[in-house]
Amino acid sequence: MTTVPGGVYTALITPCRDDGSVDTDAIGTLIDFQAGTGVAGLFVLGTAGAGPLLDRSERRAVAEAILDAARDRLFVIVHVGAMPTSVAVELAAEAVEAGAPAVAAVPPTYYQPDFGSVRRYYERIAEAAGGTPLLAYNNPAATGYDLRPEQAAELHRDGLIAGVKQASTSVKDLHALLAAGVPVWMANSGLGTAALTMGARGVISTLTNVVPELFVRLQQAMTDADLARVRDLQSRIDRASAGLRVPIIGALHAGATMRGLPGGAPREPLRLPESDEMGGVRSAIDQLRDA
Repeated sequence: MTTVPGGVYTALITPCRDDGSVDTDAIGTLIDFQAGTGVAGLFVLGTAGAGPLLDRSERRAVAEAILDAARDRLFVIVHVGAMPTSVAVELAAEAVEAGAPAVAAVPPTYYQPDFGSVRRYYERIAEAAGGTPLLAYNNPAATGYDLRPEQAAELHRDGLIAGVKQASTSVKDLHALLAAGVPVWMANSGLGTAALTMGARGVISTLTNVVPELFVRLQQAMTDADLARVRDLQSRIDRASAGLRVPIIGALHAGATMRGLPGGAPREPLRLPESDEMGGVRSAIDQLRDA
């Protein structure tokens, strides 16, 4: 099994047109921007990428457009998590066929299944991926299932997953994952410094759609052991995060547009910010000043 490189990854938005259709023409421009910022790669069709809101044909079209635009420039992790399991399996096979160097999947959602069911789900996806690295995407707030560190360690030990994208807020769980030797990419922006200090492979962030430079500079400051700069950058990231939370996902699209990118709109029922909410988006971008 090949490995997933470390570094900063952008959980890329999927821009939609006014009529709700996916604007695949905008994807190349978004990726050109990301490739010029120093990020290592992209995590696509996850939460920010509206994977759960797109049908299968749309997911395949978006994945193919991104893989084509990013080829030889950015490492792309395609999220294929879906219900029922058969859909996730088909999405994984299609992503690999399209050239995805890695795939990822949230656990089964809504039903809060037991670990036996979750393990079987990842077994099926890993089989469909045929040796292409598979990350478990642990996002308990969104899915209702919290993949425990010992469960992730078992899946990793048995060769089913290459690591975990960890969106949990638990530092204890983060430590347990790393102590068990599970590669981790931290998805909670407030824990970026803690995760990198503890040995995480990198971060996967939605905020990097708008302010990727802050995260790239944070990782460099960590490498340089420049703790004062690390503290300053983490503080800026925290302030940017606060400004890009309302409305969820829509603020990222607005922030990308504010930076001169084709941010488009999120897929309904998500929405763009109202005029009185745009101050937070502007404040987030202001964190780049003198950073």
